[in-house]
Amino acid sequence: MIEVCRRGESPLGGRSLLSTPEPDATARAVHEAMLAHPGEDVTALAARLDLTGDQVRSALDRLSELALVHPSYDPVPFK
Repeated sequence: MIEVCRRGESPLGGRSLLSTPEPDATARAVHEAMLAHPGEDVTALAARLDLTGDQVRSALDRLSELALVHPSYDPVPFK
């Protein structure tokens, strides 16, 4: 799972989002879709945005470079 950071948040602490470049149009669309539909996977995002899975993964890589998304480390609940 990947967590989405809202503009102005910095999950890494030391890096200001104000000094980073803007995401491209595809990365921006993926970010907005993730905010509107949390929990959707790459396949669902690709279908929603009429993109390929590779395009979504590339956008996620770019968003990660910009510290706008990061891996989620939610623990798996014990059953």
